[in-house]
Amino acid sequence: MNRGRNIVLTGFMATGKSAVGRIIAERIGYGFFDVDGLIEDEAGVSVSKIFEIEGEASFRDRETKKIEEVSLLKKAVISTGGGALIRPENREMLSRAGMVVCLSATEEEILRRAGKRESRPLINVENPHETIRKLLRERKSYYDTADVHIDTTGRSKGDIAGEIISAWKDRKSSWNK
Repeated sequence: MNRGRNIVLTGFMATGKSAVGRIIAERIGYGFFDVDGLIEDEAGVSVSKIFEIEGEASFRDRETKKIEEVSLLKKAVISTGGGALIRPENREMLSRAGMVVCLSATEEEILRRAGKRESRPLINVENPHETIRKLLRERKSYYDTADVHIDTTGRSKGDIAGEIISAWKDRKSSWNK
């Protein structure tokens, strides 16, 4: 059982974590915290620039540090980057922080939504579709650890937010017993 009462959104890039997270936070009156955005604010450069200059390992270290900070917050909707669950310590901290929701979408939908690949360092490659397929396969077991799974393909952000809030309220009622 999760000890925190926050909502944690995770899942692959371009599945709607940030957009849906903002809607949820507004609807329930919680703060919204985007881990990648917080890292960018602190570093003064984009995630893609951090990848370029420091490499993925350094970015993952920054990510773990930021997850440690946001996991301690109360009344928070937390959006993580697509690879946040790779590290066991991140999975543990986020699970303690609240209900972990994994958003997913089809490979085609992810590719369509990802838009400009320059802003997505992991798919700024020759064959982004194959890279998406490979990363989804590699991360499946991590994403499977989430409490709730929602496919966002072809759905409105508002409907997805409503489904997450309903699941959260169901869990929240059991916390009060």
